[in-house]
Amino acid sequence: MRAFSFGFSLIELLMALGLLTFLVTVAVPGLSAFLQKSELIAEQQKLQSLLSYARMAAVTQGEHVVICRWDGEGGCTGKTQRPAQIWRTGALVFVDLDQDRELDLPEEKILKIFYFSDTNQISWNRGETLVYEGDGSVYGSSNGTFTISNEVNTYQLVVSRAGRVRRAL
Repeated sequence: MRAFSFGFSLIELLMALGLLTFLVTVAVPGLSAFLQKSELIAEQQKLQSLLSYARMAAVTQGEHVVICRWDGEGGCTGKTQRPAQIWRTGALVFVDLDQDRELDLPEEKILKIFYFSDTNQISWNRGETLVYEGDGSVYGSSNGTFTISNEVNTYQLVVSRAGRVRRAL
């Protein structure tokens, strides 16, 4: 009786190495692009929920609620209305009691801080702030578009004058 032989033959080993080489050269780059796109979509959904949260807070409290470009410490970077400002660090949401679009601590309350991913770039075409009024609409004519992008993909969230947010195609 022959003893059973355990292990791989040379042909089996070469087939396994060929399959592994194919997977590394073809599947991994596709997986990387898929992961980048998934991260971008997740960031878009989080930003959309933040905008909805700020609008809801403005309606329930009957006050102006500001979303501003966060400075990374304890306040906003400013209140300029220059177009296409890149929001690198994140966004800060607060109730603006004196309606000056500036965070005045301790009178005004910070509602939420939203951190942005380092791999994506987020910009708002209306400057450094977005203000929701007590009825849920945006203050003045500050409707505009948030653009979320990375090296491969770009997505947009459009904020209407009524304060509603929709995804642009």
